[in-house]
Amino acid sequence: MSRAEQIKQLLADNPDGLTAVEIRARLLRQCPISTVCATLKGMIDVGALERDGTGRNYRYRLPAGTR
Repeated sequence: MSRAEQIKQLLADNPDGLTAVEIRARLLRQCPISTVCATLKGMIDVGALERDGTGRNYRYRLPAGTR
């Protein structure tokens, strides 16, 4: 399972969203937070995720139509 697929599954299981730090802690394979953030940004850029908040308080969620 790719990192993006793992993130989608985590967010499907947590509809209120997760922070990047929470996502990193729950991934099957640990990786640097910078890698997680880059993956999240890429997923946002293609519309696979939404985010709310500011800075370190960003919460990532699946778009409303895909929950």
